Amino acid sequence: QVNLRALEISAWSETVASSDVPMTFMRLTRSSDPHEFLIPILHSESVPQSNYSRYANERVDQLMYEGSVETDPERRAEIYSEIQKIVVDDAVAAWLFSDVVAVATKPYVKGFQLDPLFNKGSSKVYYEH
Repeated sequence: QVNLRALEISAWSETVASSDVPMTFMRLTRSSDPHEFLIPILHSESVPQSNYSRYANERVDQLMYEGSVETDPERRAEIYSEIQKIVVDDAVAAWLFSDVVAVATKPYVKGFQLDPLFNKGSSKVYYEH
């Protein structure tokens, strides 16, 4: 049996941080950098502030540190890929969906882009007649 409760955000945060719930649903906004996304929700030192699952894995913590200081983009991608595999194997959370965003512009609008957080980048937009 499941007892569903909809809570205002501050009440939700307090309830989840107190470990008074067996599961919760939350929407996460992705960061353009995996380190900024992973540290709050998966690092053992982020309990209970934002690591609501109370996940703790020394190997993942170490890999997060390695990823944060790695300057080679390919090696960094390997590190974060390994973190992803460990976290999925540990069944920390069930990620249910990822947003798909479509943008349409007129043919004469050029240079329009969305960043990884779906922010509209207008600094390079121009019109071509």
